[in-house]
Amino acid sequence: MKIRFIILSFFLLPLIATWSEAQNKFKLEDFANNGNLTRADIVRYFLQVQYPDLNIKALPNSELTSPVYIKATDGAAIDFASLGLPRDKSVYDIEDVREVLDKNKDRLKLPPDSLTPAAPSTEEFVKLKGVYLREKWQDLKTGDVGDASQDTAAASKAKPATIAFTRNYLTGNDSWTVHGAIFAPIQIGSNWIVVPSATLDKVSNTDPKQSVDSFVFRVAGARDVGDYSQFRIGALYATDTEFRSDQVGGEAEWEIQDTDYGLGAFRGMGVFDKKVLYRGQLFLHAEGGDVINNGGNANLKAGTGFFRVGPYAQLELKPGLNPNDHFQNLLNHLVLTARYQDYEGVNSNVKSTRLFTGIASYVLSDNFSINLTYHDGWVPLSAQRERDFELSLGLLF
Repeated sequence: MKIRFIILSFFLLPLIATWSEAQNKFKLEDFANNGNLTRADIVRYFLQVQYPDLNIKALPNSELTSPVYIKATDGAAIDFASLGLPRDKSVYDIEDVREVLDKNKDRLKLPPDSLTPAAPSTEEFVKLKGVYLREKWQDLKTGDVGDASQDTAAASKAKPATIAFTRNYLTGNDSWTVHGAIFAPIQIGSNWIVVPSATLDKVSNTDPKQSVDSFVFRVAGARDVGDYSQFRIGALYATDTEFRSDQVGGEAEWEIQDTDYGLGAFRGMGVFDKKVLYRGQLFLHAEGGDVINNGGNANLKAGTGFFRVGPYAQLELKPGLNPNDHFQNLLNHLVLTARYQDYEGVNSNVKSTRLFTGIASYVLSDNFSINLTYHDGWVPLSAQRERDFELSLGLLF
């Protein structure tokens, strides 16, 4: 019992310590250069206000004028024009801009903290990026408006956590499912993000063979490698909701991210005149460790090591119709997802975990959706068999 307490403390304390700060914090200074702001800098600030989950500063100018972001950029440009700053100037002093923004903060709904001058000696080496509830912890780049209209896509790249409950009045049995992860990305310097997380996959069923119970705690580090990929590595502790089983190990992942090819942002398919949008996610996954206690899970062998490696591939499709047409905009909220995880066991006594997931979602808002999900395969780490349909409520923050 002591070893479990020590392990859980290691994984949970960073998450608990960051729970109270749930929103990104940014300041006008973040967009300035030597105390000056250009028109483009101020437009980026307005975009950051509108989409606080986005890393606007890191987006190239060409991306802001792409079909994915153009509507949001045009709106920010209109906000800039409404300030009445001299048009014959290309560079503005930050204090002059701050004074104008402060007078218009209520009209433009600007966060007051973003206008407060930063103390000169408090540059943050460690910065909490927020606390998020998602389907999986790997969705670190949580900001992605998805397409040109915020009204037609949730302001997040991530899929939501889901919860469903069923009451069978004939048998008197209750069943419920929960799939999701809570995590808190912490920026360390300019290159690394440290991510403590807790992931739950729970399917209760009167038939034990149809039940799934996986509870995984992680502390991982992530950093971008070049312009088109991200590398993640970290430690994990896998158990169940009753803490009967124990697995300790580590994971490494390499994800390809290239919005020009729809890997990370929705893009229109030319063959459908860009009225069908697609988005992909692709990474290579490796995991290894030891099974300390199987907790009655016959798929795990206590006292043995495990090592698995394989791909994670996901494709999403959604309509890209006219958002100004009421009926077409209703269709824009539909998202279809197909996903396949194939983590092959390298050592002979380890079960491979292959899992197919199909999802039909209707996005109600940035925070809620209705989802029809089909799972067929073996759940990663716990290696429990899952084959079910579920109608669930999606939660995302």
